[in-house]
Amino acid sequence: MYPFGRTGSGLSGKSVKAKLARRRTTDSFQKQSLQNEEENKPKVYQGSYGVYNGLTWEQLKDFLENRFEGWTFDKVEIRDYWLFETPEPLSEDDHKALRELRDKATKSGRRPSMSDDEEQ
Repeated sequence: MYPFGRTGSGLSGKSVKAKLARRRTTDSFQKQSLQNEEENKPKVYQGSYGVYNGLTWEQLKDFLENRFEGWTFDKVEIRDYWLFETPEPLSEDDHKALRELRDKATKSGRRPSMSDDEEQ
């Protein structure tokens, strides 16, 4: 027998329950804190545009910078797509404007190829 209600762990039954209650409270505060951080982050949407769809990166970047003033766009190319992040998804009007820009670029002449850069 242990005096004063002690168990083999050296803690009374009440102490163990109090410790578990504190742990549960701490865990719930941590979860709530993480949830608040996620809610306060600005939403960012990932967009992509095919490298071979008729626009150069500079043309696409100019379009995006005019559409989303104050945002900067870095060239990220993965598997024949340029990837970019925007504060809101591209709308159908944005996609239409990109197609018109592409059509105007292809009518004015051929798109520079990678080998054109090497020749200069």
